[in-house]
Amino acid sequence: MTIRTYATAVLVSLMLTSPLSTAEIYKYQDENGKWHFTDKRPAGHKPDPDKGATPKVPKPSRRNPVDLNAAFQEKFQSQSPIERATLSVVTIETATGLGSGFFISEQGHIITNKHVVRPSLEEMKKRLEKQKRDLGRAQKIIAREDRNLSKYAADIRRFEQSLEGLLPYERREDDEDLRDHQERYSERLRDFNEDSRVVNKRKKEYSKAQSTYRKASRSAKSARRFKVVLKDQSTVDASLVELSKTHDLALLKIDGYKTKPLAVSAGARARQGQKVYAVGSPMGLKDYVTSGVVARVSRDEIVTDTQILPGNSGGPLIDEQGNVLGVNTFKQTAGVNAFSQGFGVAISIDTALQDFGAHLGAH
Repeated sequence: MTIRTYATAVLVSLMLTSPLSTAEIYKYQDENGKWHFTDKRPAGHKPDPDKGATPKVPKPSRRNPVDLNAAFQEKFQSQSPIERATLSVVTIETATGLGSGFFISEQGHIITNKHVVRPSLEEMKKRLEKQKRDLGRAQKIIAREDRNLSKYAADIRRFEQSLEGLLPYERREDDEDLRDHQERYSERLRDFNEDSRVVNKRKKEYSKAQSTYRKASRSAKSARRFKVVLKDQSTVDASLVELSKTHDLALLKIDGYKTKPLAVSAGARARQGQKVYAVGSPMGLKDYVTSGVVARVSRDEIVTDTQILPGNSGGPLIDEQGNVLGVNTFKQTAGVNAFSQGFGVAISIDTALQDFGAHLGAH
């Protein structure tokens, strides 16, 4: 037997007889509370019949709703009130971007901003109009240069024809001028072709922007269903229940799920100087928390120095116990003057509950 054959036989033997090749690692705690790890099954240990199996998620229905809170609490092991509150916050995707929202009932009701589900398209319209003006000016420049090049080419041809019949020594200087004009024409033609490609590209971009605007416009006016991204990044569909007639608020609902509403404490009222947290999807970054203090409180609004950025709209403003105090709007209102740029505004949760009381019942 060669050395290689002997080594192979030993290796195969070890693989077949070694207990580590198929052993499980067991973890148990002794009577003194000390943890031990072993590859031998402790006395009384029963194997887990579902170990290694893919967990089965029941199909949601109104009769058998999926308990999202229990599933998320088990998955994320949230410890603090703020962490637990994030389990109830969602991202809302629309044709024009992202917003935030949060569960306010066990039946899947979600509060968000009206401008999240019915966005104003004024800014998009202004950008589209500017794009159209810029494209029009560029197209006029290209058309003018096209005409100039055609005229230049015709002048060169006439100049070339005027030299026909002349002896070489008679046309030496004219030939040099002709070559200069031909080179200039070639350079201008190259620039023209490059500029034309750029303008054609901008024309396609404008056409695409037009299509996006039309789609967004239709959606902004009539969309009734929206994609909702949950804490675990899974998605569900939500339907529009009601738009507030007087405030920047909207109520959505998902069916087939039991949801954990954010706590609304009767004694939880925003106070100046109080520490608060904004939860949402700022700038498209899902599941973010920022903190600050309450700067001012009015009847319907809470002003805070907490960062409330685009995408935070519709998310909750909560206190240190995880109670929801308001609905972040990001919008500056008439009650906030120019000096307060950089301050965020939230609509009082009491105002939201009053607006949607018919759907939410006593809260």
